[in-house]
Amino acid sequence: MLEQGHADVPGLDETEDAMSQQLEDTWWYCMKHHQVERYGGCRAADRLGPYDTREEAAHALERVVERNEAWDEDPRWNDDEDDEDAKDR
Repeated sequence: MLEQGHADVPGLDETEDAMSQQLEDTWWYCMKHHQVERYGGCRAADRLGPYDTREEAAHALERVVERNEAWDEDPRWNDDEDDEDAKDR
Protein backbone atom coordinates (compact mmCIF):
# COMPACT_ATOMS: atom_id res chain seq x y z
CA MET A 1 0.00 0.00 0.00
CA LEU A 2 1.31 3.44 -0.94
CA GLU A 3 1.56 6.11 1.68
CA GLN A 4 -0.36 9.31 1.10
CA GLY A 5 1.72 12.09 -0.35
CA HIS A 6 3.58 12.80 -3.52
CA ALA A 7 7.12 11.63 -2.86
CA ASP A 8 6.88 9.09 -5.68
CA VAL A 9 5.61 11.57 -8.30
CA PRO A 10 8.56 12.63 -10.47
CA GLY A 11 8.98 16.40 -10.82
CA LEU A 12 6.24 17.35 -8.39
CA ASP A 13 8.61 18.80 -5.81
CA GLU A 14 10.24 20.98 -8.50
CA THR A 15 6.80 22.16 -9.64
CA GLU A 16 5.79 23.04 -6.09
CA ASP A 17 9.08 24.89 -5.58
CA ALA A 18 8.52 26.90 -8.77
CA MET A 19 4.94 27.75 -7.79
CA SER A 20 6.06 28.74 -4.31
CA GLN A 21 8.74 31.02 -5.79
CA GLN A 22 6.16 32.63 -8.09
CA LEU A 23 3.90 33.37 -5.13
CA GLU A 24 6.76 34.78 -3.10
CA ASP A 25 7.36 37.26 -5.92
CA THR A 26 3.80 38.62 -5.74
CA TRP A 27 2.23 41.50 -3.85
CA TRP A 28 -1.11 41.64 -2.05
CA TYR A 29 -3.31 44.34 -0.54
CA CYS A 30 -4.47 43.52 2.99
CA MET A 31 -7.98 44.88 3.57
CA LYS A 32 -7.70 44.27 7.31
CA HIS A 33 -4.56 46.38 7.79
CA HIS A 34 -4.96 48.64 4.73
CA GLN A 35 -1.44 48.02 3.53
CA VAL A 36 0.54 46.24 0.84
CA GLU A 37 2.25 43.03 1.83
CA ARG A 38 4.11 40.07 0.41
CA TYR A 39 2.80 36.55 -0.06
CA GLY A 40 3.37 35.36 3.51
CA GLY A 41 1.19 38.07 5.06
CA CYS A 42 -2.38 37.87 6.29
CA ARG A 43 -4.84 35.15 5.39
CA ALA A 44 -6.18 35.08 1.84
CA ALA A 45 -9.73 35.98 2.88
CA ASP A 46 -8.45 39.40 4.06
CA ARG A 47 -6.45 40.21 0.94
CA LEU A 48 -6.77 41.27 -2.69
CA GLY A 49 -4.31 39.93 -5.20
CA PRO A 50 -1.94 38.68 -6.26
CA TYR A 51 -0.38 41.63 -8.08
CA ASP A 52 2.89 41.66 -9.98
CA THR A 53 4.15 44.88 -8.42
CA ARG A 54 3.90 46.74 -5.14
CA GLU A 55 2.45 49.71 -7.03
CA GLU A 56 -0.41 47.62 -8.49
CA ALA A 57 -1.23 46.25 -5.05
CA ALA A 58 -1.20 49.75 -3.56
CA HIS A 59 -3.98 50.73 -6.01
CA ALA A 60 -6.08 47.60 -5.44
CA LEU A 61 -9.04 49.40 -3.87
CA GLU A 62 -9.14 51.95 -6.69
CA ARG A 63 -9.30 49.11 -9.16
CA VAL A 64 -12.16 47.49 -7.22
CA VAL A 65 -14.14 50.76 -7.39
CA GLU A 66 -13.45 51.09 -11.14
CA ARG A 67 -14.58 47.53 -11.81
CA ASN A 68 -17.70 47.89 -9.67
CA GLU A 69 -18.68 51.05 -11.54
CA ALA A 70 -18.11 49.32 -14.88
CA TRP A 71 -20.24 46.36 -13.81
CA ASP A 72 -22.98 48.69 -12.55
CA GLU A 73 -23.12 50.28 -16.01
CA ASP A 74 -22.93 46.99 -17.92
CA PRO A 75 -26.41 45.94 -19.12
CA ARG A 76 -25.41 42.29 -18.85
CA TRP A 77 -25.03 42.70 -15.09
CA ASN A 78 -27.64 45.37 -14.48
CA ASP A 79 -30.97 43.84 -13.56
CA ASP A 80 -32.72 47.06 -12.47
CA GLU A 81 -35.03 46.89 -15.49
CA ASP A 82 -36.10 43.40 -14.49
CA ASP A 83 -36.91 44.69 -11.01
CA GLU A 84 -39.11 47.46 -12.46
CA ASP A 85 -40.93 44.97 -14.72
CA ALA A 86 -41.65 42.75 -11.75
CA LYS A 87 -43.16 45.68 -9.81
CA ASP A 88 -45.55 46.46 -12.67
CA ARG A 89 -47.05 42.96 -12.64
